Amino acid sequence: MINFFAEIFEATGDQARLVTTLIAAVIAVVVVLANQWFNSRRARKEKIIEKIEEAFSITLSIQEKAQAQHTKIVTDFDEIQQNAFDAVNRLPGSSLEYKDVPHEYHLEIIRAGRNLVMLSQLYFPSIEGNVAKAMGQYQEIYSSYVSAEKLDEYLDFYKGASKELHVSLDKLYEELSSVMKRAMH
Repeated sequence: MINFFAEIFEATGDQARLVTTLIAAVIAVVVVLANQWFNSRRARKEKIIEKIEEAFSITLSIQEKAQAQHTKIVTDFDEIQQNAFDAVNRLPGSSLEYKDVPHEYHLEIIRAGRNLVMLSQLYFPSIEGNVAKAMGQYQEIYSSYVSAEKLDEYLDFYKGASKELHVSLDKLYEELSSVMKRAMH
């Protein structure tokens, strides 16, 4: 085989063309590999930024829904008290018990929390602990809601628990901002 190449590229000009062709081929392969590396890196960066935006959106949604839930419960409780109804009795003009009214908020927050947990596990392990903490805090709020026999029991618990939840969600925002800054560089 070596003899075959030696015979074909016996002339100095032929050897020069062989070297030039080999150098061009190596350069072409290096350029293709470098281009692929830069494209995959850019695509990954874009995907990470997209997922960070999704995580921010979910976190904001959880915070808004938790606040809306609390506002709805407090408003309904105030309305019940103003109309001299016991907190366990039915709402004025309604066939629903107080626990049925904000139940959808709980389910929406739990669904959003599951999405946030999944995102943190897949893309942002550095925030996974705080996501788990915030969702654990919300789970405590939900458990208190389910187990409370009267709405005022729940509201007493919620006052402190909601502050802790909001602190955890604020910390989560900070951690996501940090992840975003690292992704942008």
